[in-house]
Amino acid sequence: MQSKELAALIGISHQLCNRYKAKGMPTDSFEAAKAWYSKH
Repeated sequence: MQSKELAALIGISHQLCNRYKAKGMPTDSFEAAKAWYSKH
């Protein structure tokens, strides 16, 4: 999933999404990314 798509689904900017990816946020599915985002 691309950063822009994932960011739009979560409700954050794609720049912030890229920073979160660098910190370990999974990007293989929306559910996994949303769970990670909720915890951090």
